Amino acid sequence: MNAVGGVALPIDKPIENKNPMHIQFRIEAGKPLYNGEEAMYYVRYREDSDFNRTKRQQIFLNAMADKLLNLGGISKIPECVL
Repeated sequence: MNAVGGVALPIDKPIENKNPMHIQFRIEAGKPLYNGEEAMYYVRYREDSDFNRTKRQQIFLNAMADKLLNLGGISKIPECVL
């Protein structure tokens, strides 16, 4: 994720883990690009529903595919990741 300069995600309101049993984080809304850590939290966030989490994972995969294909980003991924 960071190797390709981040990814655009449609986050329109802050996402925050509040459950003390989960890793604490907050993702701000409306950023043009999100880094790898923020994207990981976006797809793993589970305090709303499994359906929404699955939808976020699909959104992330589509956003990454678009980024890699439209910007020639595949060449930016280190060989060890492929």
